[in-house]
Amino acid sequence: MKIKLNQLSKITLFLFSLLLLSCEKDENSPSNIEKNIKREVKLSEIPNLFNSIQNRQHNINHAKNSTDYLSLINTESITEISQSNGNKTYTFSLNINETDTLTNLVAIENNNGFDYHLVQYSSSQLEQWKDDIHNHQNTNVLVDVNNIPLSSYTNSTENICTETGWTCPSGQHNLNSLAHCVYPFIEWSMSTYTVPCDDNSGGGSSSGSNNPNPIPEPYTEPVFPTLSPEIAIFIANLSPTQTIWWNNADNNVKNDILNYLTQNIKNGEIKTEAQQFINELIGVLAANPQTIYTSTDYPGKNNGMPFEWWKDNDYMTSNFEVLEEDPNPAELLAFSLFPDKALLHIQNSTTALNKTQQLVLNNTLTGIEDGRADAFRHAYWNALGTAEFGSNITQIFTDAHEAYSSGLPRQMDLHNNLKGREKALIMSFNFLTSDSVIADSILIEVYVGHLLFILNGVLTPTD
Repeated sequence: MKIKLNQLSKITLFLFSLLLLSCEKDENSPSNIEKNIKREVKLSEIPNLFNSIQNRQHNINHAKNSTDYLSLINTESITEISQSNGNKTYTFSLNINETDTLTNLVAIENNNGFDYHLVQYSSSQLEQWKDDIHNHQNTNVLVDVNNIPLSSYTNSTENICTETGWTCPSGQHNLNSLAHCVYPFIEWSMSTYTVPCDDNSGGGSSSGSNNPNPIPEPYTEPVFPTLSPEIAIFIANLSPTQTIWWNNADNNVKNDILNYLTQNIKNGEIKTEAQQFINELIGVLAANPQTIYTSTDYPGKNNGMPFEWWKDNDYMTSNFEVLEEDPNPAELLAFSLFPDKALLHIQNSTTALNKTQQLVLNNTLTGIEDGRADAFRHAYWNALGTAEFGSNITQIFTDAHEAYSSGLPRQMDLHNNLKGREKALIMSFNFLTSDSVIADSILIEVYVGHLLFILNGVLTPTD
């Protein structure tokens, strides 16, 4: 549903005429707008909304065609508008990069919790429009309001209208937008509420007084995305090559990276390990343009995997294991960016585990947990990946696997991972090199003490 906000004086005249001719004035008149109280809040200040978002994020269906908007909210900029009737609306900007469009997510408080809507503002001169708003100047912008499939109303059998502003005159329904009604409004604050449509088609008159059980009208204002200081500093410190890549990168990829960094902010800082991982990742992405796949040609198709499985975290978590562990968020991010290499990498983890278990069973090695066998497993795993698709992407995958480890086990694994990659490069292993040749080479590394294991709480050479 789209409406256009024109010059304030013209809209005021139009609405005044419309009000006199065909509309019934309600409690949400302009005079009541002044009674609304607006303030900026933190998500921690609104625990009910926080819990609602957490629950919905957990339950959202990550189907390939769905978008998890709640995972994109920017918690640094939340506008709360409290009305005189006690209702509240919370407006979030989203961590997405857009051209000529500003998208907000609006959480509307109701008796059952919260209802969610997307509000999109479109302008060919968005930055100028932003300045106009801040300077209280008249401007033009196209507004699109849609209820999204996070709403408690999606289980209702009734057709739903998302209405904006004043009472809707007859004939202003948009039949191509799930029967949403179209309403103009005179303020930058745009009011929205949800009511059952008049009939199944959504057509006909839509007087607010004739709609049963209307939800009291909450308000929203445009909220522009603001990067957290931690994220802004990180981006500012990218190298020139990384900055060029960042400025030209796909918005979805950038959003995934921003979300990962945001999840790793603690005590006002991005975790060092997360910064290092993303720095490496951006470097690899800059040197390895992503492949564009189609529904008839994509990795995993011949194995019966669904198209774009790499965009479905639930699918990957349910179907993949890496060294007998579910993939962590860093691995999921890496897999989403390099899905073809990810399938080889996951298979390599199984190959490395099976070979290690064989060596333990025949008493060649001992200690599959932090022992010599574990050292072999990690080095062999990295050598296999380096042989098949190079050391850089292999390092991204295996560093991601260690993203949430710590202490001596982390140091041990990172060291042995590196030694495996180095050995594969020195020996010029490639995809034609047999697994047995690579395994024998890594076994020698164990015997000569180039790998490390933990003995009595100390990192110790494996010889």
